[in-house]
Amino acid sequence: MNAPTTLTAPLDSLEVDTRATSVAEAWAAGQVSDFDVRAAMADLVYRSGITASLARQVASYRPHLADELGARTLEFLVRRVYADDGLDLTRIADACSLSGWARQLGRTYATRQLRDMCAAHSESRTAGPLDADLPTAVDPGSDPAGTVLDADTEDLLARLDAVRESSRTPGRDEMVAAERGRALRVALGLPRLVAPDRLAEAARLRRACAENPGAAWRALTERHYGADDALAALWDDFDVEDAATLRGYVGTDTDMAYEAANLLVAEILAVPERPAKRLEARLLSAVRCASRQVGFADSAQRLTLSWLAVARTLVRSDDRRTSDEAKAVLVLQRARAAEQFDQVLADHLSAFESSALGRDERTVHVTLTNLLAELGEEAP
Repeated sequence: MNAPTTLTAPLDSLEVDTRATSVAEAWAAGQVSDFDVRAAMADLVYRSGITASLARQVASYRPHLADELGARTLEFLVRRVYADDGLDLTRIADACSLSGWARQLGRTYATRQLRDMCAAHSESRTAGPLDADLPTAVDPGSDPAGTVLDADTEDLLARLDAVRESSRTPGRDEMVAAERGRALRVALGLPRLVAPDRLAEAARLRRACAENPGAAWRALTERHYGADDALAALWDDFDVEDAATLRGYVGTDTDMAYEAANLLVAEILAVPERPAKRLEARLLSAVRCASRQVGFADSAQRLTLSWLAVARTLVRSDDRRTSDEAKAVLVLQRARAAEQFDQVLADHLSAFESSALGRDERTVHVTLTNLLAELGEEAP
């Protein structure tokens, strides 16, 4: 059975499910034939754009295969719509989600299909570090605890673990965690988490996850039952199938579940290490001299110190030269500066509307990031 060929704008999931339920109810009432209702379902699957979206996610590191993968997945789903043992029209009539059915079944098929496509495309070349087979996805109705990563992906994560253990510096730890999170997400075919809009909120969530290793996991599994709203919002692009895939990977190992969730969060929240004292001093000197307006120098320094607290780690490598007590005081001071960033930024922009540092949070962040990079390159 060929896929429908009508060219229309994609429908969102709510519209797809609403139309599917309406048609299925008419079928249940004897007003529409079995063939006609299945033809309507196939058309809705096509018009949803779900297969194209799934193909982009699953083939994120092989984008040149996404179009072919999407076409194959669509053809497979249409066949399942028409198959006697395929789409259960009674469940759709009972308001079960057609888009959810298509997304879950389509992800499973696309994951396996990409593995076969990768094998066919790799016969004439050497695979890269992330060119390993994808993990087996969760089959609808199966026990998700069987999801595993292939040997090559496990090896990649192990090598990243080794890098982490051999380089115990704050920024390096965060960056390695972010890379491990990306590798895990790509391997499992999961969507990227949703990054917070504000620097201060991202910093707060980093601290929350550091203080409570299980917070990120519970924000996913208990997001409708009192989890931190902002932390739960990081998982907004995860649907039931994505959560099932992650559950299948971690199985019943609580420590593994916490680590996996924290790695995925690290991909979007990790920040570079705070600059060394000499470079930080040069940065503060530069921003103080950026304008001759009365009061600008002190205000710019406060803003920069607060920005460092939200845009960089709270500790840095050369903090190791201080005592544990002194380091604890430094971290506490920087954490307070991070909490005050929104207010310090507002005060600065209110006092200096045409500030040389920027006109809003985004431009201030870009200005200071670029300035820090330039000063770092100039350092002897």
